[in-house]
Amino acid sequence: MGSKGVKRQLSIAECDRILTAPGQILEMDYLTLHGRRVRVWKNTPRTFRESLLDKMTTYHERIFLSFPSVQGREYLTYGQVMEKSLELAAWMRSRGLGLGSKVGIVGMNCPEWIIAFTAVQIIGGISVCVNAWLPVEQLKHCLIKTRPALVLMDQERADDLVDWLPSLKQSEIESYCWASGTTLPSLQDAVKTISVAERDGLLRGKGVESLGPESDAVIFFTSGTGGPPKAVLSTQRMALTNIWSGLVAPARAALRAGLPIPPLPQPSHPQRTVLLAIPLFHVTGCLSWLMRAFFAGSKMVLLPKWSTTEAIRVIQSEGVTVIGGVPAVVSAILQSSHLPQTHVPETVFYGGAPPSNQLPKEIKSRWPKAGLVQGYGLTETNAYVCSIAGGDYLARRGPPVPVTDTMIVDPVTREPLPIGTTGLLLVRGPQVMKCYYDDEEATRKAIDEEGWLDTGDGASVDAEGFVYIKDRCKATGK
Repeated sequence: MGSKGVKRQLSIAECDRILTAPGQILEMDYLTLHGRRVRVWKNTPRTFRESLLDKMTTYHERIFLSFPSVQGREYLTYGQVMEKSLELAAWMRSRGLGLGSKVGIVGMNCPEWIIAFTAVQIIGGISVCVNAWLPVEQLKHCLIKTRPALVLMDQERADDLVDWLPSLKQSEIESYCWASGTTLPSLQDAVKTISVAERDGLLRGKGVESLGPESDAVIFFTSGTGGPPKAVLSTQRMALTNIWSGLVAPARAALRAGLPIPPLPQPSHPQRTVLLAIPLFHVTGCLSWLMRAFFAGSKMVLLPKWSTTEAIRVIQSEGVTVIGGVPAVVSAILQSSHLPQTHVPETVFYGGAPPSNQLPKEIKSRWPKAGLVQGYGLTETNAYVCSIAGGDYLARRGPPVPVTDTMIVDPVTREPLPIGTTGLLLVRGPQVMKCYYDDEEATRKAIDEEGWLDTGDGASVDAEGFVYIKDRCKATGK
């Protein structure tokens, strides 16, 4: 107890010792992976396949997706998404795809994107999540670089690439469009209802017996602002670390406020409704939003493209309880005069870009009861490096999650710098990518022999481990 009976706030280190103690959900283990000695979450799902099938079965009857259509909005349950994913998975298996096969997914946020991603993971394949906003030449670069056996795309991308697609076919890369009536073959016409035997084989894991945490799982792409986008390859464990890392900030905040650790989501808990305002092809949209929606059995409200007016409309009509995205998205919602004062979200998440110092104060001023969470990460770290929630916000990005190490070094000499000094931020942990696909030189420049990733960000760290992101670090060569 502190002076006059006031209970002393736990430090971050004390919280982490409690959260990661043996027997706790966030218990850690130590492994040597890809030549790197790392701490890992002991209870993280082994594979996407295992996690997705489990959650779609557990929440079978719940509404999962709300999405726009010509009739207004339509809905799919977890069970319906599971059946559609199994049908697509069976069709891909019939075409010779399976464990380790790369499948390109190129499109805007829609149910078909989610079904494609899920189906690829069911067969143990590698989801190649291409940034659909890229110019045509960069789209071509991403597909040429990764050479997926199959590319699934929306109609707009099919139209953009129509003159180039024959060359893909000559390279033995098949292309299909989600919609009918395009120049490409349609998945709607190709994928049929699967037999009981096919369904049973997929659920039993026929053909994926060797799939495990160190199997390759996903490829995301860097922004391409400093040259062509790099293809970031990660394993099942690397990508799924995100789910458990996302539990850390709320748990720390609860302990520091003298509250119990929040329980894991259960089917008996009220369903949360999440507005997806980040592209699924982005590492944050896919891993921090989509996969965590699966994990919690949430209802996810989709927008094909960002519109503040449409976002405000569906926030009200769909009863959205969780909002977030890049800081600009949160600010747009916060400042809209069309959002009723009576609508208060349960949780506001933001990250992916530097927030203003005023944003947390503005959020708490309007929605004092809303939980506030922000994070920092990179495509190369599968999103989460640092996270912060509750009263620990303002200019800090939070301390690293317990499985992650950070270090501030001189950008030229790479010598460690004292606490509080701004330098180059290095990161090490189980979420750091395996490599830049088919680019050994870039991988060697990014990750050293001890597993430290050069983030390219200038930052400082205070005495308690809180990270402050300053700016891009120009001397790194990233």
